[in-house]
Formats: sequence, structure tokens, C-alpha cells
Amino acid sequence: MPLFDAHVHFGQYKERYWTPPQLARWARAVGMDRFAAVSTSAIVTDDPGLMAEERQALVDWSDCRGIPVLWITQSMLRKSPDLSMYIDENVAALKVHGASEPWAPMGKRLQRVFGIARERNLPIQLHTGEYENCMAAAYLPICRLFPEVKVDLVHGRPVSGAMEVLRECPNVFVDTAFMPHDDLRLLLSNGFADRVMFGTDLPVQQFHLKSSLPAYLRRRIETSRRIAGQHWRTIAWDNANRFFGKEQGTRERDAKIA
Repeated sequence: MPLFDAHVHFGQYKERYWTPPQLARWARAVGMDRFAAVSTSAIVTDDPGLMAEERQALVDWSDCRGIPVLWITQSMLRKSPDLSMYIDENVAALKVHGASEPWAPMGKRLQRVFGIARERNLPIQLHTGEYENCMAAAYLPICRLFPEVKVDLVHGRPVSGAMEVLRECPNVFVDTAFMPHDDLRLLLSNGFADRVMFGTDLPVQQFHLKSSLPAYLRRRIETSRRIAGQHWRTIAWDNANRFFGKEQGTRERDAKIA
């Protein structure tokens, strides 16, 4: 069964730098056929050249299985209000982290990012969590305002708020990175299997794992597969391909993987 991880990382994070070849090796070790990867280097630099080099290295080292997602910061918007300095042909989606910087859920800056995403036909990943500015339900108004933009409420937290947005907005998805297994069960029991994407947050777990990273990921994949049951292919493959716009031209490859 093919596997698409909708939420992984590479780049500079705290004292570590996760290289594209490291990420590609981890992905291969646990059987990921595709993965959407956000460089965390945007936290420490807004250099468009460096970001472009990282993305190209990811594509090259992963044999095009890695799909680059661009982490947007406010300094990037100040440098390039339309983000043209930062968006190239490798960028498959945009990411905004409302706990890393003070992005108001309906603020002008976030609306500008959504407007760019709509113009360029790019989906957006929004970090969600138990923080005032990035609780899942806080994004309901902007998801309503931009129905043409596909949105991933990353982590789907709190899950009650994520389900509120899913009910109101057919353009919204969630991913399961660091999501409690009970939340996945709740999403499935409420009929949201067609808008849940498997995700891991690889390799952030390195900061607290005692076992090996591949061993942890294999357990996570297997537990998610058991919970998903008949919906596993939808969650592990179909939804992410639909979200990231990878449906067209993938039938022959999907047939080989399946």
C-alpha cells in the first residue's frame, strides 16, 4: 500500500540541521513513497537563494518524492510582498506557523498569504495547537473567506475545533502529525476520512525519543493503519495527492506502487 506523509521537515531547527539526504534516507527506511517537506531554516533566515538551494537538494536527493512546502515568515513578506522572490517551480504549498510568529487568524498579513495562494493555486498548511492565535477553530473565518484555497489544519488541534471547521469548509483538511490516536478515531467516526492526511512531523521526534527514529515511525504507521482500517489508502495516499495537486499524471506510478 503506498504511503504519502503530508508533514515532514528538514533544515535548521534549534541546534540541529537536518539535511535533505538524511530526510530522504529516513523516508525510504519506513516506506514513504511521497512526502511533503517544510524547511525549518525559515525560522533563522529569509535568504531566498539558500531556500531555493535547499528545495532543489530535497527534490534531487529524494528522486522527486519529496514535495517542498515553503514556510512563510513576516520578514519574507516585507522583503517580497507578493512572495515572488521565494516561490519557484519547486514550491508545492505554503506554510504559516501561528505559534512561531504573531499571525492573527484573520489579520491582513495572513489574508495576503491566502490571496497569493489563491492566485498561484497553492494549498496552505496552518499550524494548529493550544495557543490563542492558532487554535483550529480560529481559522474558520479565513477558510470561509477563501473557499478556493485548500487548507491543512496541521495537527488538527484541538480536534473539536478542527471538526467544526471541517463541517463548515469543504476546502479544509487535517493531518495526523503528533495527533493522538483517539483524535484520529474521532475524525473517522464523524465521517471525515476523505479529509484526513497521514503525517508524522519527521524528524522532530529526535528531541525526545529513546528508541530509533525509524522504529518509532514504523509503529506510528502500523497503529494508524489499524485504526484507519478500510480508509487507510484514502488517508495514507489519496487525500494528500488530492491536497497537493498530485493526482494528474500519477496513475501509472500509483499502479506500480499499489
